[in-house]
Amino acid sequence: RHLPASPMAIRYPEELVMRRVVDFGLSAVRKVLGTERDPVAPADAHHAYADKFALADFLTNTALGAVGVGLEHTGAAPPALEAFVAAAGTRTITLAFKATETCKFDKHETREVKSRTSHVAEMKAALGTKSVETYTVTTVDDYFWDFGVEYCVYAYAGADPAAADSGRVVLSSGTRAAKIKTAHDKEPHPPVWHKDTCEVNVTKLFKWVAGGERAFRIDRASPQCRTPRRNDDVAAVLEALKGFGAWCRSLESYCRTASDKDPDASKRDMSSASALSRSAAAVFVPVVPLFAQAVKEGEAPAPPALLDGADAAALIAEGRRQLEAKLDEAAAAFPAASASAGITTQQEVRLCVTLRWLDAIAEAYMTGVEYIEGMLRDQLVAAIGKHVKSRDFEEYMIFHNRKLFAEAYAPKGFCHAVRRPMHNPEGLVSLERDGEPVQVLTRSIPEGEGCEWSFVLDAAATVRFTGTTSVHSFTAHRFSNEPLGALDFVARAKQFSAYVVLLGHIGGADVFLPKHAFLCQNKDEFKIPVDLDMIPSAKEFKDAIASLSPEQQRFAKAYRAMQLE
Repeated sequence: RHLPASPMAIRYPEELVMRRVVDFGLSAVRKVLGTERDPVAPADAHHAYADKFALADFLTNTALGAVGVGLEHTGAAPPALEAFVAAAGTRTITLAFKATETCKFDKHETREVKSRTSHVAEMKAALGTKSVETYTVTTVDDYFWDFGVEYCVYAYAGADPAAADSGRVVLSSGTRAAKIKTAHDKEPHPPVWHKDTCEVNVTKLFKWVAGGERAFRIDRASPQCRTPRRNDDVAAVLEALKGFGAWCRSLESYCRTASDKDPDASKRDMSSASALSRSAAAVFVPVVPLFAQAVKEGEAPAPPALLDGADAAALIAEGRRQLEAKLDEAAAAFPAASASAGITTQQEVRLCVTLRWLDAIAEAYMTGVEYIEGMLRDQLVAAIGKHVKSRDFEEYMIFHNRKLFAEAYAPKGFCHAVRRPMHNPEGLVSLERDGEPVQVLTRSIPEGEGCEWSFVLDAAATVRFTGTTSVHSFTAHRFSNEPLGALDFVARAKQFSAYVVLLGHIGGADVFLPKHAFLCQNKDEFKIPVDLDMIPSAKEFKDAIASLSPEQQRFAKAYRAMQLE
């Protein structure tokens, strides 16, 4: 049986990061909630299982609302976004970015540079002495280059952004130029360089953002809904925000790279990666999994409760306020866009800071839902007292089967004595895992009720035999992140005893096809590893051959029939 992933002893790094984010966000959330309510980390608050789903809904709606704020500062205002989504209809919506850099030779100039040091000597002349100053003059060649950057961030519907019905909307664009001076005639940058168009599918994300507050809700009635993290609804949001966050990082990284090419040293220092990180890292990210409890002076604190839509709006508003303050602060050090402003202007700085904040929102959401899943896992481990592995699950199934089956039909360990009728055992055979016999269901047919079996020794000799025929089956449990445990076939013989072991498969109703044989005698012990081959289930096989040709289907069915014998 293939089980879902096991809760392992290794804690995910996202959980530890999110715990620090929760603790860091408590102070900012306290300012928003006021003095009558105190934020509480979910792991430290008593709550019901349904509250975890509600918390995931709250995180999702808050993240989508914050993404809407960030898109608004990149040029996609909510009314325009809603109109664009409505016009797109059933077509996909793509967010794209492209840029072109050019570098062209302008002119060559020479100038003379006087050395910083000089020597003064006194010389005697007919009328006395005079001072003579000597110094070195160096001729310097200066080469000037016209460096330009043209970029565009836009959204379009459909497959072709140039199509008339694509409804292309430009969110941000600019053409920047700067003069670069070098001491050699080799061009500092390629004459023309086109950045590969960076695109991301934002169809679902834009529709969720345009849908307004409280638009997202996990469908708990779906058969695919297992936990607040493991369901199709949250998985779709995670996939959308993961791609969107990667796109934001790519665009922000290019903006920083282009800023580093600005010849103005002072602006290059201010637009460094560390400065932009400081500008965006201090902005409050409202995607924080928290509960709140009412606090009144002189009274005991009330039980923790979920934050509601008004709280989400207040958190998003605080994030907006801090973002706009950082945008104004970062843009104050840069000039407005103009022909002489250079590569980096206020527009590019505002775009970089906003993209860094949007990436932080996507990251906070991903770690937030992992925090909920980790909290659920930790609570389960605390209830059981250990991390359950496949071996622990097998032990539970043994306990469960003892209650489910009658004693005569309950699975038993695969360990059978080899004996002749009315004689003591010659030895035993067993199928073991980690030194313990596996639990099997056995169907035995006594001698006389079953058929007579045979196997061929050579062209002139056939051996026929009878006896009790037993068929065994067992269920191997494993988690998806664990390998299937090794199985061993073990044969042991008693002292002064002997028997022959044949290993093979059934070739017909009464034919045995041996592949291997050995004599086990006089306290011998054979331990043979059993290699198991995984074959598709009946449903998987049916789905796999559905699109094959009739000839290929017949061959696949015939080969599977051989595997099942």
